[in-house]
Amino acid sequence: MSTISPALSLEIALLAASHNVIYVDAPVSGSLNAAEAGELVFMVGTSAGLSPEIHTSLALMGKSVCQMGEAGSGHAAKLLINSVIHSQNQIVGEILALAASCNIDPAALMTLLGDSAAGSPMIRFRTPLYLGESDDVTFALSLAKKDMQLAQDLAESRGCSFAQISSNLAQLKSAEAAGFGEKDMAAIAQFIAGNQPENQ
Repeated sequence: MSTISPALSLEIALLAASHNVIYVDAPVSGSLNAAEAGELVFMVGTSAGLSPEIHTSLALMGKSVCQMGEAGSGHAAKLLINSVIHSQNQIVGEILALAASCNIDPAALMTLLGDSAAGSPMIRFRTPLYLGESDDVTFALSLAKKDMQLAQDLAESRGCSFAQISSNLAQLKSAEAAGFGEKDMAAIAQFIAGNQPENQ
């Protein structure tokens, strides 16, 4: 269930197969609140097929079990989904900084965003963090950087280059270097705000 590279996942799968052990990569989408509510989403990759017993076990912890393909494909899918999440995190930090320069109330903006077509469960869940109303750490910024590095590595291994992934990774690296690594990934908003001309 860890967020690891598809290459490592496949390596583990081959090792498991050599010992006649069934390997299933089953990373999840969902934060602490989703885990507590049993509403995780599983992304499953396995070359052996998903037995009813394993499916039932995963279904106890989550609201859906999505079979993505062979071993390693669950971990690849997780990196793709997390790339969207970290892209959302990045743009929320940017629009909050821009809103401040337009004298737009940040709480009102976040309410609007949450109610709009652009809103998402991730954004709504992290709104108190974006607004500085909470300092909880549900997903450390350093882990977000690790995810985006894995996504970048995956793209490069396929001979691809993507501007969004590269940009997000660079920003997360800069934020980590500036001391935000142990804060929640929503702290990217603080980092971006602090790097605007009026705050330098």
